Amino acid sequence: MTAFDDLAARFLDELFAADPVTATMIGDHRFDGRWPDTSDAGRLARLALYERWSGVFGALEPASLTADERIDRDLVLGELARYRFFEAELREDAWDPLGWVYLVGAGLHALIARDFAPLAIRLADLASRLEGVPRIIANAQSVIGSHPTRQVSRLHARVAGERLGGVAALGDEAVAMGEAAEPGDGEVAAILPRLRAANDTAKAALDVIGGHLRTEVPVRAQGPAELGRELYAAKLRYTLADPAATPEAILARAEREYSVVRAEMVRLAREIWPQWCPERAMPADEGTLVRAVLDAVALEHPKADELVDVCRGLVADIEAFCREHDVIGLADDPLEVHLARPRRARVRSWARRDGELAGRGGRRALPRRVRSAPPQRPRDAGSDALVDPGRRPARRHAVGRAPSRCP
Repeated sequence: MTAFDDLAARFLDELFAADPVTATMIGDHRFDGRWPDTSDAGRLARLALYERWSGVFGALEPASLTADERIDRDLVLGELARYRFFEAELREDAWDPLGWVYLVGAGLHALIARDFAPLAIRLADLASRLEGVPRIIANAQSVIGSHPTRQVSRLHARVAGERLGGVAALGDEAVAMGEAAEPGDGEVAAILPRLRAANDTAKAALDVIGGHLRTEVPVRAQGPAELGRELYAAKLRYTLADPAATPEAILARAEREYSVVRAEMVRLAREIWPQWCPERAMPADEGTLVRAVLDAVALEHPKADELVDVCRGLVADIEAFCREHDVIGLADDPLEVHLARPRRARVRSWARRDGELAGRGGRRALPRRVRSAPPQRPRDAGSDALVDPGRRPARRHAVGRAPSRCP
């Protein structure tokens, strides 16, 4: 390891210890049984961490770093600035109860979503986090409403109360997983009593705060759901990690692209009209033309019991296309497609950075960023013709067939 790698590893050790849920989601499983300190004292400690490490990385002399290290240094500084903005300026924890729902949901879901460790180990860590839920709820009750200038958002409070049921269902799902594995796994059987007790305690705490958020808080909360122009612009900039990403710039680009996209939709609608609407004369009005073709295409879709197989087929087509034309690197692990449980799906959509940083008992490798750049336009094998990178793989289902009549 270089000196920079060692420095970055020490930074990540501190960062992940302060934010165990993010560590779990990224793939560092040393802190899977813990929660972050969600008290205001914990927030201030994290801000001190961000400030200290910003000074450390900011003091590095660029000339002493390799090109890759200079890029990584700038990325780290950008992330630290984003963390400071969210915890010092935006302060959603003090006025947006949904953030607390997302925290608890992410912390539980990340331990049951993937088989990164034996089930008994994951359930033991889940039991630890379930046991910590009452403390999270107590901190939420203390912090929500403490913003010096912004009142609690009524809309966010009501929605948070409605979604807590989906979070509670994650504990039930973990218990069900344990009960299914119990007959053949002694370690799982040993952890089940603790898991059940922790789940009951967590559900009771979630039920109390859920009722409070659904009924009492919305009556008193007078805060708006909107961020306001300045906070929205800042959050957009930090979220996209792009200083040029202002609302005005995005709106201007959208308006420039609208006519281009609209013209292409009209062109395609005219081109495929005979295939999709053979029994009708093509309308002169462009809006009517595009809508009729979209309606016709919408009628063709897989049956509900065929949807998962269709999705698997499409994923296979996309992966084959990407490998054939070297568009992007793909993970070795196969992608499994499942139908989401509706309640859990409403809690939050979670994304995982590809690749685990370490398994149990292994040394965590220093995570590297995913470097992306516009791909070279690949050539078809055996020819000099360039392949259009935007060309889609052939579809496997009925959407590719013309319907018998246009609606």
